[in-house]
Amino acid sequence: MDTDFEMISGEKQRLREKMRARLAGHTSDFAQKALALAQSLRAHQLWREAAGIAAFVAKAGEVSVLNPWPHDKRIFLPRVQDADLVFCEVASADDLEAGSFGIFEPRDSCVVRENTWDLVLVPGLAFDATGARLGRGKGYYDRFLSEQSRVLIGVCFQEQVVAKVPVHASDVSVQFLATPDGIFPCVPRSNL
Repeated sequence: MDTDFEMISGEKQRLREKMRARLAGHTSDFAQKALALAQSLRAHQLWREAAGIAAFVAKAGEVSVLNPWPHDKRIFLPRVQDADLVFCEVASADDLEAGSFGIFEPRDSCVVRENTWDLVLVPGLAFDATGARLGRGKGYYDRFLSEQSRVLIGVCFQEQVVAKVPVHASDVSVQFLATPDGIFPCVPRSNL
């Protein structure tokens, strides 16, 4: 490994620790902010025009955009398969079971679909104004996102938007950020 890669990896790990502590300290307005974010996202043109949405099941401290379940959309959720994420079409929360890393995943009986969505909602510990994303460190989403040509929206609370997320060459940025304050286009790094 080269020293730049190691340095960036160390910066990412320090930011992960900081963000986990910040998210663990969510206040009593978590539910209110989560609802505002979900409503803002569902009111946006990108959501309204999408027939199919690749989403995620929220972990503790993350926003669930699937509550209430959006029955007017085809929803695709990830399941860990070997070292990758595969997305399955899911009709309701009843199609989920506890899976890898304690996250609910589509049952084995759910059908795996490839690129049949119009929009991808992306979780993360932190994002910046360029759309750079800090994941949890396993690389599942970066591998999946590198194959996407759809619109990518990072879903986060305002306190997860930081000045700069350290990035490796293989990291994939999102084009929009969805926060409780609205949906905002990201500024490509080349424009800074």
